[in-house]
Amino acid sequence: GGVSRLAEYPGKHQEVKKPSFWPPVQRVRDVGLGPRHRFVRNAVKGVLAAVDAIHRRGVAHNAIDASSFQMSTLKDQKADELEVRLMNLGFAGDLTEDKRRGDLRSAAIVVAELVFSALSASGSDKGRTSAAAIQRLFEQVFSLDMTQAREYCVEEPEWEAVVEFWDYRDRQGDGWALLGDMWRGELSAEELLARAEAIETPYD
Repeated sequence: GGVSRLAEYPGKHQEVKKPSFWPPVQRVRDVGLGPRHRFVRNAVKGVLAAVDAIHRRGVAHNAIDASSFQMSTLKDQKADELEVRLMNLGFAGDLTEDKRRGDLRSAAIVVAELVFSALSASGSDKGRTSAAAIQRLFEQVFSLDMTQAREYCVEEPEWEAVVEFWDYRDRQGDGWALLGDMWRGELSAEELLARAEAIETPYD
């Protein structure tokens, strides 16, 4: 019972199914990291959809963080049923270009923290995968140069699944480019959502 927040998800214990021999498609989707990849992907799309929904109404949230998103479930095995809603609208105001970009930058930090915390082999690590640590890494260390960020992450064995997640592509580029575009706020939430939905992975 109660309200589940996105911030709670990375630390939640999950049931992990072991592989069976058949069928191979279900084996990829529903065992091992398959459900977790799918949950995180659906959560990313849900974050973008929620931001798009308020921006379409001419409203800026102005205070987005991981606790701002209400989740219908935190269970990986229910990834296909996930619904995400944007809450905590106490600082909301009229949408301007600066505020639109600000919302998307904040959403990018939320999404990056989610992916790194949820898919790191060592689990959520407040020292390395907190919002502040991820923001510092991408903004201050790499100045949103996603090629350099990827090269750094590839060298971290515990982030293998993180790299795999961001490496999946659509026709316009990979997830790293999508994250960078979200962070810079150069595209609308609607455009970013369309790109996120176009990315296909073996876990879908």
